[in-house]
Amino acid sequence: MYFLVDIVEKRLISTGLSTKPNIDEAVEEAYSKALEGLRGKPALILAYASYSQYPDPVKVREALSKVAGGIPYACVSTAGEYVQDGPSTKSLAMVLLSNEAFKATVATGEGAQTTPVSAGAEAARKALESLGTVEYSLKGVHKSPLIALLYSAPGREEEVIRGVREVLGPHIPIIGGSSGDDFRLKPPFGYQVGPDKAGAGLALLVLLVSKLDYVIIGGHACRATGNYGIVSRTSGARSEVVEDIDWKPAVEVYASWIGKDVEYVRKNMLSIGLEYPFGVYDPVMGEIYVKHPAMVIGNGIMCFARIPLYSTIHLLYHSKEDSIMLGGRLAEEAKKSVGDIEGAILVHCAGSSAYIGDEGKKRFVREMANVLNAPFAGHAAYGEQWGYYGYGIWSTHQNLTTAILAFGKRTLF
Repeated sequence: MYFLVDIVEKRLISTGLSTKPNIDEAVEEAYSKALEGLRGKPALILAYASYSQYPDPVKVREALSKVAGGIPYACVSTAGEYVQDGPSTKSLAMVLLSNEAFKATVATGEGAQTTPVSAGAEAARKALESLGTVEYSLKGVHKSPLIALLYSAPGREEEVIRGVREVLGPHIPIIGGSSGDDFRLKPPFGYQVGPDKAGAGLALLVLLVSKLDYVIIGGHACRATGNYGIVSRTSGARSEVVEDIDWKPAVEVYASWIGKDVEYVRKNMLSIGLEYPFGVYDPVMGEIYVKHPAMVIGNGIMCFARIPLYSTIHLLYHSKEDSIMLGGRLAEEAKKSVGDIEGAILVHCAGSSAYIGDEGKKRFVREMANVLNAPFAGHAAYGEQWGYYGYGIWSTHQNLTTAILAFGKRTLF
């Protein structure tokens, strides 16, 4: 007599997805699916929740607390959810990390949109105190085993990172994705949930100790058009409004660059900016930091990220096909760095996801999944935080980019 048995490969990183409309049922289903494929016990629960499907962060926290039983957890609202089987909306995606390879702690800081430096510092300080002493041998360790995962409220992420850095110092890599609200684009732009607090306007920080080798890889699908100018006047809390380019009204310069009427640009800036974003070059790396122009205010252009005064700003072209293939390309780079992949965490720009459309998102995930050949989960974010790690490990806040934290099978210590 023969019995057919479904054999689930146990991994140190496992994912689950639920589309159940009830948050308690969704968390239970996603957790059960992820737990089924996990080796060992969970050390961390990461959840990505549709804002429109699960709008109440307090109820999300209550549901996560029921299944966690003391396990650290972090959840952020999204503009789309991802697991290796494909993109989703109105769902809850979850990833579990095993205690056989990871140790984690989660904390929040208040005021990410009003007092962002102190919010980042508060979250980092609380998380570091909770983490306690981590013992490992320095022999053969070629990178920090401590990683910071940042899930902040959108708006002033550069300053949140500064606050985190004040506590953690310069040598801890940071990767993150801001909360989303399913493209409603209304304050407070989603929510953040941790064991200590749930609500809006928080800086949510995960400190993760990894025994597995890892790499943080980020990129974009933009190229310079040849149009550029000096940012001669800015405004806004974080210098996010480009008022003048080459001492002329920014909207007029931008309209001339793309060959459109100024009034057309005023009415359609958000969508136009997806195709023609701004870029600021890193003078050390020679790489582009992408900034999404969001709207016209007066004669200035407000962006979703900081634009340094007197920097040279470039008009970029954002290729849809290259954007679709970006996940697969980054996955290839990750495998070159750490070898076979155990699992990964994805941060994908919500603007990019809207730009490439539903079929594009399916191809994006399929290409990435085929290369990684491992579980991964993540969200469509209102801003991405990562850095070009070839020179130091400084992270910055960008738009229209993709970043992945990929864990290899080899161990660090």
